[in-house]
Amino acid sequence: MMFIAEFGPWYISYDVSRILPSVCPTKVVCERDDDQFCQFCVYCKELNIPHFPDMVFPKNILNLKHANGACINFNPLDALKRVSSRVQAIEVSCAEAWQESRPDAEKKKQNFDWTFSTDYKGTLSDKIVVEPTDETINFEILKQKDQILFYHDLTLFEDELHDHGISKLSVKIRVMPSYWYVLLRYFLRVDDVLVRSHETRMFHMLNTNYVLREFTAKESTARDLNRVMPSYWYVLLRYFLRVDDVLVRSHETRMFHMLNSNYVLREFTAKESTARDLNMPTTQMKEADDVIPFLPLKHKCVNLVLNNGANIAAMCGFTLSMRTYSQGSRTVSTYLVQKGSSQNVVAVKVKNLFKMQHGLGWPHTLRVAQGNEALLKLDRTLEQQNSCEITPPSGLTFNINSPPSTRYTKWTDGCGVRVRNVTMNDEGRWRLTANGSNKLTGWTELFVEESKTSYSASPISLQDGQTEAKIELTTLENSYCLVKKPFAESSLVPGQCSVTLDRTTRAIQGVWNVQLGLPGQIVELELQRQITVETRELQNSEMEDIRTIFVQKNMTFTIMCRASISLSYCWFQHPNGTQYTPGRLETDDQLFWYTGENLQVGDCGISFAHVTSEDAGKWTCHMGPREQLGVEIIDSVLLRVTGPLAANKKEVVANIGGSATLFCHTANGNRPLEYCRFLSPTFVGIRVDQSVSESR
Repeated sequence: MMFIAEFGPWYISYDVSRILPSVCPTKVVCERDDDQFCQFCVYCKELNIPHFPDMVFPKNILNLKHANGACINFNPLDALKRVSSRVQAIEVSCAEAWQESRPDAEKKKQNFDWTFSTDYKGTLSDKIVVEPTDETINFEILKQKDQILFYHDLTLFEDELHDHGISKLSVKIRVMPSYWYVLLRYFLRVDDVLVRSHETRMFHMLNTNYVLREFTAKESTARDLNRVMPSYWYVLLRYFLRVDDVLVRSHETRMFHMLNSNYVLREFTAKESTARDLNMPTTQMKEADDVIPFLPLKHKCVNLVLNNGANIAAMCGFTLSMRTYSQGSRTVSTYLVQKGSSQNVVAVKVKNLFKMQHGLGWPHTLRVAQGNEALLKLDRTLEQQNSCEITPPSGLTFNINSPPSTRYTKWTDGCGVRVRNVTMNDEGRWRLTANGSNKLTGWTELFVEESKTSYSASPISLQDGQTEAKIELTTLENSYCLVKKPFAESSLVPGQCSVTLDRTTRAIQGVWNVQLGLPGQIVELELQRQITVETRELQNSEMEDIRTIFVQKNMTFTIMCRASISLSYCWFQHPNGTQYTPGRLETDDQLFWYTGENLQVGDCGISFAHVTSEDAGKWTCHMGPREQLGVEIIDSVLLRVTGPLAANKKEVVANIGGSATLFCHTANGNRPLEYCRFLSPTFVGIRVDQSVSESR
C-alpha cells in the first residue's frame, strides 16, 4: 500500500509490506543469469550477515522527496548493511550457566552482531550535502499543540533475540503546518545484559533550505543501571480510548514521590475531544502519546498521599495516609482513607517478610527432567563468605564444601550448588544460606519432570495453495526447536515449535527433521514429522499410453515432462516413493539436477548421474501451474534399466495365423546400428534391414 502527501515543495510517501520470506519462493527464476531476483535473494546478495532478523519488512519505506530532486529515504535494507559482521558477539545472561553445565563443550566464537545493532541515519541522495552545525532542534516547537496534518509509524525490522530481549528499528514522521519531524530509533535490550539506543532526528521548518539532523547513541549494561540510586519514583496509570473518526478520550493518574520525602503527589486528568474538533486523522494515531498532548483538558485534580499520619486537604476531596511500625518480629502498616468527615482504617500485617520478598534464590522456580542437572545459587555474593549451607527438600542441611555425596558440587564463586542426576525425590523447595559478615538466604522451587526420549505423531496433511498455514510440529512444551525442511536451510524457532508458511506448495512436503529443546533437559529431543500436501490432480492427457525410457545400467539418464502452460514448480517421485525436487547443477559430484529450458516455458526435467536396477519402475512428475493455486499436473514415465539394446515389450501376444511385430531399440536414446538380427526360440536367425519389407 502506497500513501503520498504533499507538504510545500516536499512529497512525502510511505509503503507497507508483509514480512520478508525465510526462503526463496522462486528458486528457478532467481538462479538464472539475469537481474530478476525475489526480495529474499536481493537481501542475500546485498547483505554480508549469516541470517536476517525474525521480522524484516522489505517494503516498509519512508520517502521524503524535494521538488529539486533531493531525496531522504528510510529502508530496512540500507539499515541492515550497517550491521557489523566482524564484531565480538554479546553473550546472553545464561551463557555462563550453560557453559558451566557443559564443561567439555567447546565455546564457539561468533564474530557476528546477532543483535543487528545499526547506526543507520537514513539514506541521502547525491543532491544533499551534509555539514556540521551548532544549531539544535527546538523541542519547544514540537511541544506546541498545532494541528497534525500527517502522521505514520513504520517498523523496518524486529527480532526477539531468541527470547533473550528485543532488537527493533522503527521510523516515525509527523507533519505539522509549519514543519515536519522524523524520528528513526534503533532500540536493543538484551535481558539482564545490555540496553542500547541509537536515535536519529530530522527537523525541517517550512521555507528553509536545510534539514537539521541529530544523532544520539546511548548504552548501559544492566549491572550499571542497577547501581544507579533512585532519587524518585513515578507511576502513570492511563485509560485511552480512540473511536476512529468519532472520539478520543484519555484518563490519566500520575503518582510522584521524591526520596526522603513523606508524601506522594497524585494528579488525575481527564481529556476528551471529538474527531471534528481535534481536526487530525485519528486513524493514523498508533500510540496514545501521539494524540494525548493535543486533547483539550476536561477535568483535573491534585492531592497528596501522606506518610506518618500527616493530613493535608486534597483538591479531589479525599486523602490517603499511612503509618508503619514494628510489632515484635512483624511489620504492620496502617492505611487511613479519609473522605470528608468519614474515615476508614485498614491494617495490613506482614507475617513473613522474607516470603514476601522472595528471598535471594536464583532462579525462583526451576524445571528439570530426570537424569539431568540442576544449577541453584544466590543472586548476590556475600563479602567475606565463610560457608554456604544447602537444605534440600529432605530437610538435611549440609555445607557445600563437605557434601553428603558426589551428586552435589559447588557452583559459582558465591553460594551455589550443582545437583547431578536429578530424581523425583529432589522435587520441592531448596534453601541456600550464605554465612559471613552478614547472612543471605534464598530458595528455589525445583520441579522434576519425566525425561522425554522419543516422540511420535501422525503425518501432517496440508492443502496446496493454502496461505498463512501454521504447522504445529509438536504438542510437547518446549523452549526452542531447530527445524530442517526438505531442500531448505535449518531455522531456529524460539518458544513453542511451530512454523507459519506464507503459502504451501508440494515443494515443502517430505520428512522434516526437528531438534526439540525441552525445559530442564540438556540433550535435544530429535524427531521427524512427515508433511504431505494435497492437490487437485490433473492427469496429462497429451500422452495416451505411458512413455517408456530405456537406460543402460550405470549411465546418466534424464526424465523429461512438458506442460503447455507456465509452471511455478516441479518435482518427481521415484517408484519407491522418494521425492526429488531438481535444482541447478553446481558441482561435479551432484547426484541429480534440473534439465530443460526453464519452468516458464513448461519444461520439467531431471537428470541423474547414475542409474541402478532399483530405479526401474513407474516415475511420476508433478507440475504446478503458475496461475492456478491448488492444482497439479501429473505425468507418468516407465523407466527400464537394460543393456545397450532392449525389446520394446518383453511379451507379445499373437494369434496363430496372424501377424506379430517385434520391436527393439537402443538404450539412452536413438543411436545408429551396424545391423539388426532376431533369433527365434528354435535358434533360427533372421537378419533385417531397410531392404526387407512386408512384400519382400
